[in-house]
Amino acid sequence: DLAHAVEEMTEGLIDEYFGKDFIARIHAAIEKSPSGEFIEYWENGNIKAKLPYKDKKAHGHLHGWYDNGVDAFKGYFREGVKQGIH
Repeated sequence: DLAHAVEEMTEGLIDEYFGKDFIARIHAAIEKSPSGEFIEYWENGNIKAKLPYKDKKAHGHLHGWYDNGVDAFKGYFREGVKQGIH
């Protein structure tokens, strides 16, 4: 599902930013709505993550940023399957 795809892409990143709490919020979102887009913002208003999904699976361009706007992770998925090199 979407949360597992994000876990794979964030492995090795700083846990306080993209750790268990972040993944839990993604799980909650996909249980509430099986298709859509998970978007989260940092306290400073910068975007933290934009994660489209379909049928609970990553679907589209997944992108995460640090609070200063620098890329943290990004990748492209089609129906839960990673496409290309990340």
